[in-house]
Amino acid sequence: MPPRNSPLSSDSTVFRDGSEEEVLSRLESIDFKLNEQESLSILTNPNCTWKTIHHIAESKDLTSFHKVRFALVRNPTTPSPVAQRFVPVLYWKELLEITLDQRTPPLIRRIGEKTLRERLPGMGLGEKISLARRAPQALLPDLRREKHLKVIEALMENPRMTIVHLQVIANDPGTSGEILTHLSRLPKWSNQYCIKMALVKNPATPLGTALGFLSSLKRIDLQGITKNPAIRHAIKVAAQNLLERR
Repeated sequence: MPPRNSPLSSDSTVFRDGSEEEVLSRLESIDFKLNEQESLSILTNPNCTWKTIHHIAESKDLTSFHKVRFALVRNPTTPSPVAQRFVPVLYWKELLEITLDQRTPPLIRRIGEKTLRERLPGMGLGEKISLARRAPQALLPDLRREKHLKVIEALMENPRMTIVHLQVIANDPGTSGEILTHLSRLPKWSNQYCIKMALVKNPATPLGTALGFLSSLKRIDLQGITKNPAIRHAIKVAAQNLLERR
């Protein structure tokens, strides 16, 4: 009989594709001890159940392997109390992966989001940019508070970004003129009336950019701008001139 690590061995096939009964039968052999690759095969087997996962999750030797810990978290059959133990040790890209995977149980997804949120302040610029492009909905408020233009540019490409999040950025006087200018150049967002209004009213919007949106505003909003003491004088004057010409 060939050794179990031989290419002719059937163990890997059983663990990867076998039924629960076949896998359990092999695991319960008195002389059998799983290695890392075999554990990963079991954790990707569509027939995997808690009975088979238990052999891996309760082994200190096997759970010392990072790939095994990640596979345990990713497997929707892994009980939440077990998966929770390993979420904090995952890399940020792995955390992102489990938060975006709809097969991940809601509790584990929320823990992954919380862990990512806690890691965010210590992440490098490149990591934040990559995260911003794909981040789950729950992390968008945290990322929109980032001040670096490149992070916000990436965030605006995120398919989960909504007009509500953009309004917060456009209305915030703490948003840099650089970011507001970039927003004004994105037709997808700057054609939204609420964004135009926010850019006109925000004192941080470069004057030329704010003036450029005035002509597209409704008469009633132009009238409000002329009476608003918080609006810059040059914009109020330009709004008044537009009203007189209409």
